[in-house]
Amino acid sequence: MPIPAKAFQRWLHGIAPNTSTSDICRVSGIKRTTLAQQLVRGKVAETTVVSISRAYSVNPVSALASFDAYSQLADTRPPSMSELVSQISTPDLLRAVLARSAGARAASRRRPRRPVRPCWSQPRMPPPSKTGWRPSTTAN
Repeated sequence: MPIPAKAFQRWLHGIAPNTSTSDICRVSGIKRTTLAQQLVRGKVAETTVVSISRAYSVNPVSALASFDAYSQLADTRPPSMSELVSQISTPDLLRAVLARSAGARAASRRRPRRPVRPCWSQPRMPPPSKTGWRPSTTAN
């Protein structure tokens, strides 16, 4: 449902006062001719409002709700947990369960780390020989 051009221009002046149409189009990524045609026809597309609102860091839903045709969007509530879960696809859910169970299995297999003792508390080792190894003193 397109938005009347007069209402759009009032809204646009509210979020970007003293900004030229060219600047608005450049920031929002809309072609200047597209916006000009919509304004001449008297009907501005919703996608135009969304693009401009995103470019000026305005919530697109709030921007649309400011127009009479979309006033019902102003009474939105956050989704419930059931609604959120219903939007997760089965493959994504299975991937998440497998990733969590693999992580739990890997964590249970890890050996606990030995506490690190400071170097001064460990017994002194004799200095290495000049050749770098010592022959064994025990007989086989």
